[in-house]
Amino acid sequence: MLMDLGTVAALGALQALVMAPVVVLATRRYTGVAGRGLKLWGMVLLLQAAAWVMAAGRGHISGWLSIVLANGLLLASYVLTVRAMRLILARPSHTILCSALALVSWLALTWFAVADPIYGARVALALLPTLFYAGMLLWPMRHALRRGGSSAQRVMILVLLGSAITTLWRLGELAFSHHAPTALMVSTPGNTAGIVYASIEPVFASLAFFMLYAESVEQRLARLARIDPLTDVYNRLALLELGRPLFASALRHGRSFAVMMIDVDHFKRINAAFGHGGGDQVLVESVRYMRQALRAEDIFGRVGGEEFLVLLPDTTLHEAMASAERVRAVVARTPVPLHERQLPISVSIGVAEMEPGDRELTRIIERADMALYTAKLEGRNRVSCEISNAARRHAAAHPAIDDALGNSHDQA
Repeated sequence: MLMDLGTVAALGALQALVMAPVVVLATRRYTGVAGRGLKLWGMVLLLQAAAWVMAAGRGHISGWLSIVLANGLLLASYVLTVRAMRLILARPSHTILCSALALVSWLALTWFAVADPIYGARVALALLPTLFYAGMLLWPMRHALRRGGSSAQRVMILVLLGSAITTLWRLGELAFSHHAPTALMVSTPGNTAGIVYASIEPVFASLAFFMLYAESVEQRLARLARIDPLTDVYNRLALLELGRPLFASALRHGRSFAVMMIDVDHFKRINAAFGHGGGDQVLVESVRYMRQALRAEDIFGRVGGEEFLVLLPDTTLHEAMASAERVRAVVARTPVPLHERQLPISVSIGVAEMEPGDRELTRIIERADMALYTAKLEGRNRVSCEISNAARRHAAAHPAIDDALGNSHDQA
């Protein structure tokens, strides 16, 4: 018995119509980019439901409604789908490009529906943009196919591939079949596959969309837990999480590893003179200056107040001292614009290197902290290091390291 495609389309519209208010009501209090994406998805479902209701009535209602308006609503829903998905994926939405393509396709489709009725041309104009939109969504998710990739994105890829396959099937049937359909509701393999899939797609796409949203929220919470909100660098938790495996790897493979502790000099005076807002601006600008002097592989973060920590993998003490001096010099020569004046600032830096007896990252950080304390006692705006007696004897046998240990800088 042949399947009644009009009934299938109507059932698909009913599913989308039921899900749309659920999505809208469930996301009323959602905030942020991901929340806006979900609200747009609710609008997508409403547009598709309306379009398929009109399509299901083809032959019983005006062609202006069942063809022209129905396809216009579907094309609009595809544009919103791209915008909603790319918002969640944190990619540019390209709304103007997508809207222009939809408008041109709809105008041409209207011509072939009213002025020069050609069913095949209408189908091609309705389906070809969907392949372009699917490509815009599949491309940013391609990395999910690698090991450890996003499960939510993999589900959405399957949903989009299903839509692309049924679209290509319908186009192929029109182009190459001797029994190509002459109307949407004519029961052919391509039409049947396309309409059946379109009727169930809202359920699977909505499931994948909610999975993407949940993943996005999880990533946002993980970032908030590990990023300092003021300076946008790692916090203490993130530094330790990232540093411990690096330290263990250096210990296991006999590679060098160093850290530096950095403190903004006279920060309490700055806060007292310019208020906490001025102090925050000094910290933000100081971080920007320090980042300029660090390498891409260095791990930089704020451990509290005006103190910062830098993890230096594959770095000897001599190299760490040189890196610390670059940081100190960049900050010292770059004043911070504050309250219509240029405020000179400086930093004190303590440096320490992994030594043979170290078994915990915190041991190196403690020595760097002691070196920082020494740098501040000796006048600030300088670099100091802290090593054990055994390491000091080793340094005495290597002039380059010995020279680095004696390197200090008086405050300008």
